[in-house]
Amino acid sequence: MGNVQEKNWDYVIMISMTPKSKGRPRFSGKSGTAFTDKGTADAEREIRKQVVTMGTRTFTRPIEVNIECLFKTPQKLEKPIPRTDVDNMAKLVLDALQPTTIENDALVQTLTVSKRYSTNEGFVVRIRHCDFEGHLDVVQATARKLGWNQ
Repeated sequence: MGNVQEKNWDYVIMISMTPKSKGRPRFSGKSGTAFTDKGTADAEREIRKQVVTMGTRTFTRPIEVNIECLFKTPQKLEKPIPRTDVDNMAKLVLDALQPTTIENDALVQTLTVSKRYSTNEGFVVRIRHCDFEGHLDVVQATARKLGWNQ
């Protein structure tokens, strides 16, 4: 499952489906209210269903999330990985995980998203609570490196 060590994550789930992006919001012509397109709503429903079936916990503190988007390996490897935006795939997954797994996606402090070929199609989602001390160390080291006054 990629190069991320599973033992360092609080929660790891595999969602089996063809990866897709979250669609843009649609607007009703009469009322002007926004709504989610059917394809996106169906994908979010499928993600929620699989997560609930696996058993879930709800993260309520700041978290770090790693999402791998896995596409079926084509017969000819010269084909590029599908041109699906990783940011929109992450948005689909994060929105689907609310509120069952993530209380609110505003809790995400660090987000890493990648896409690659695999024998299995879907999303691998890893979540862990943030280590604020670790983040602070990185910020302070970067500030020193750039010569910023603290």
